[in-house]
Amino acid sequence: LEVAARGGAGPPADAPQPVAEAVERTAARVREASRDSLNSESSAVSTGCGHAREDVLPQVIQDLLARPEPEGVTTLMVRNIPNQYTQRMFIKLMNEMGFAGSFDLFYLPIDFRAFTNLGYAFINFISAEKAAEFRSQVDGLKLPLFKSSKVLASAKARVQGFQQNFTNFRNNVVMSKTMGPEYQPIIVDPSTGCEVPFPPPSGSLRRTRKKAVIDMDSLRKRLLAALGTTAQAGHAEEIVVQVMKFHEHRRQWKNLEQLVRSVEEDREKLADFAAQGLEHVRAKGQAAAAQPVDGPAVEAAAQG
Repeated sequence: LEVAARGGAGPPADAPQPVAEAVERTAARVREASRDSLNSESSAVSTGCGHAREDVLPQVIQDLLARPEPEGVTTLMVRNIPNQYTQRMFIKLMNEMGFAGSFDLFYLPIDFRAFTNLGYAFINFISAEKAAEFRSQVDGLKLPLFKSSKVLASAKARVQGFQQNFTNFRNNVVMSKTMGPEYQPIIVDPSTGCEVPFPPPSGSLRRTRKKAVIDMDSLRKRLLAALGTTAQAGHAEEIVVQVMKFHEHRRQWKNLEQLVRSVEEDREKLADFAAQGLEHVRAKGQAAAAQPVDGPAVEAAAQG
């Protein structure tokens, strides 16, 4: 199957004919769906879904929550997903493989430092049989996009069932208003294949146990607001740009969070930080001005 998905020689010649044909069909669907997902990544899980009325959507979720949970393993954790895949790219791949209407919740966590997925996803299926069928098709499969060498593998997820997963995600920090919907869990109405907007949190948000999500845009705005109260307010944007670049280069996100908090709480630290930041900006400007300009190189760059 792995060789077939790569477009290689396919199954051995002596393989039983039904098995060989099944392998070839699965691999062909994966290749075709992966190519299509690059060109048609829509906002709806299924094409032509559109947006249902706001007063109807809560009822869809209520029906999913009221539905008796099926027995057996229905929620899988799929590992080794190429990091460039987005949620809807993978969902489109699943639909093209024949699993449209077979699942009701999908979540592909994102690394907000690199804005790529973390390599694993959680999928809740409508039955244990559908989950087992999916496992049989994806375990050992190598996805053809992005020239990744990763081989998919699935396992039973710690949290099982739609109800438990819904509760687990609803008040998670990923449901914050500052997070785009493309980074949040996706609920799917199995009867229509259409995406259902995840409802707002029902209580205070909690951070994930393993790694807190750091909202970089929020830190940038807070730092700009603090610098706006200093004598260096006119250079606040330049200072913030340099600070963000510094921490991004060294991947010191927690240090940046602590820095913002400290200058917000201590006026003396803020004044020192603003003065030093302006000195750094000016030094960078002087260094850039002193840099010799290669005339031919600049001209060539301008011409592409």
